[in-house]
Amino acid sequence: MIDLLTAWGVTSAAGLIFKPILQDLYQELKELTTDATEDWVKDFFKERLSAGSSVGYSRFLSRIHREPLDIAAGKAIKGFLEIVQDCLDDADLDNKAIARYTQSIKQLLKERSVRQVLGSPFQEDCSYLDTKTLKETWEKLNLLALPDDFDWNRLSKKYLKKVKAIYQESDELREILKIQLQLEATDSLEQLAGIKTNFDLVKYQETILEKYGNLKLESLDSSGYIYDKELKIYQIFIPQNVRECQEYLPQVYELPKELQHQLKEQGELEKEISQEELERYKRAYTSQQIRSVLEVIADDKYKYLVILGDPGSGKSTLLQYLAVEWAKLPIKELPSHPITLLIELRTYIQDFAQQRCHNFLEFIHKGSNWVCHLNQNELDKRLKQGEVRVLFDGLDEVFEPQQRANIITQIHSFTQTYPQVKVIVISNHFRYAINTIVRSRLI
Repeated sequence: MIDLLTAWGVTSAAGLIFKPILQDLYQELKELTTDATEDWVKDFFKERLSAGSSVGYSRFLSRIHREPLDIAAGKAIKGFLEIVQDCLDDADLDNKAIARYTQSIKQLLKERSVRQVLGSPFQEDCSYLDTKTLKETWEKLNLLALPDDFDWNRLSKKYLKKVKAIYQESDELREILKIQLQLEATDSLEQLAGIKTNFDLVKYQETILEKYGNLKLESLDSSGYIYDKELKIYQIFIPQNVRECQEYLPQVYELPKELQHQLKEQGELEKEISQEELERYKRAYTSQQIRSVLEVIADDKYKYLVILGDPGSGKSTLLQYLAVEWAKLPIKELPSHPITLLIELRTYIQDFAQQRCHNFLEFIHKGSNWVCHLNQNELDKRLKQGEVRVLFDGLDEVFEPQQRANIITQIHSFTQTYPQVKVIVISNHFRYAINTIVRSRLI
């Protein structure tokens, strides 16, 4: 972590009578919790970062590189203190008299409304400082009376120039605020049809973390134990081991004969095989190398994957983990990682059956069961460019045979339309899986 006092220019601020205020502020920030520190900076930049109503700026602040904001806020407060000192000096107060205002100014800066006023000039269109709020807050707190000729207008003009200089000298700060402007612009645009063209990846990340980030512990027997209600999936996830299977799943043929016969009648098992054939297939299967599922998913050789496993083996948790890992990415890293879409087929089929959507893109664009709508035109462009990874969860949870066949056809069509996209499907049932895409199959 950088030395904020040095970054703020406090250590070299000779002649600054109010230097103890910045030193105390630095110490308080060190002792605050992460959330409280975030609130302090969030208050300072509230007017700048809350303009886009759809953007979760609390989450936005927590996931970007925060140091430029911390530095800018500290420099702005230092500039404010320097200007207040100059204004008191212009009112013919000596250094000893000026120093008496230290505690009053420190108390003033604790007010959230004051921090918001001091942060407001970071807005590009800000042309004045709300000195009325500063003056009224000073009087409301019954602070040490200011000289009659204390020049609030001079303070406003000099402070605006100071903040603009801070903004111009920080490339990182300008990049952060530029990203926020882009998000606001996206939110304000509308298609001719009247549908918002939102493609707010920050908000989408936020909803992924809210929905999948915490493990669901309600079903655990907690008698005698205390469970953390916010146990994070990425804190305890252990990747499964897998084997590659290009032909078929041997375990299907180890089912009881009557069940095999039932599957055959349903068209989900092509034929019964001899014991000798079964042994040969089992040897071929067990001779395959065991690998971590995350290693396989990361392998560019596998464009399409079906991951098979018994119920409760953690397949859905795996997909949720992949989605959460993407959702945790800092905003500046998003362009270098494919957008991860986790489509729960049991919820998709509900919207599809009620004609709320006709395909996966419409589901993501306007489906009632989708976590955060993303504009389908922009998504189509990203898919064609291969900038997306799609995870399909719960193929075997679509129980009606015709609906399941329809879903399989749609997934296959999706891979044909967007050949650059990596697609992962999970299923308990081999027969459903083998009809799905599939260039590579894992069990």
